[in-house]
Amino acid sequence: LELGEGADALTTSSGLVLGVAADGAVTRLVLSAGATRTQASGTLHGSGPVDQVTAVGDTLVALSGSTLRTTSQSVDLTAFGSGFVLQQPGPADTQVLVASTTALLEIDLGSGAVTQERSGGAGTPTAPVRLGGCGYAAWASATTNFLQRCPSGSSVSELEEVTPADRLVFRVNRDVLVL
Repeated sequence: LELGEGADALTTSSGLVLGVAADGAVTRLVLSAGATRTQASGTLHGSGPVDQVTAVGDTLVALSGSTLRTTSQSVDLTAFGSGFVLQQPGPADTQVLVASTTALLEIDLGSGAVTQERSGGAGTPTAPVRLGGCGYAAWASATTNFLQRCPSGSSVSELEEVTPADRLVFRVNRDVLVL
C-alpha cells in the first residue's frame, strides 16, 4: 500500500488496513483469495494535513488540527477546547470519541452533532476507548482524571497517584480495559 508523503494508515479492530493520502483520498487494503488489492473508499471532507487517524469499525476518521474529518463531512471542534486526541481504533458505532484537555466528546458520524461530557479537571488526554457500549477517557492530572460514559449515565472519578507528568495509555483485551 503506497500512499505517499504526508499519508497515514492504521489497522481496524477487525484487521482491515485503511490509509489516507495527503490529499484526503481514503484507501482500503483488501485481502481476497490470498492476495491483496487496494480499493478506493472516498475522500475526506475538508482540507489540510491529517494529524491523527482512527477507525470506528471499518470507517476511517481523521483529525486535522481541530477539525474532525470523515468521507461524509467535517466538524469544527474549536468551540470544545484544545489538545484533541482521537479514540483508539474500536468497534463499529454511530459516534467517534475525541478527548480534549477538559472533556470527552462524542461526535455523531451521521449528523456531526457533538455531545460534551466535562471531566471537571484539566490535563493531557489519552486516546479514549469504547468498550461494551461505554466510552472511557483519562487525563494526566491529579484530580478528576477518569471518565466513564455509558448509555445509563456518566461518572467522573479520581485515579490515585496520577500526575500531570504521566503518560497514560488504555489497553483493551477482549472485554477488559486497563489504564
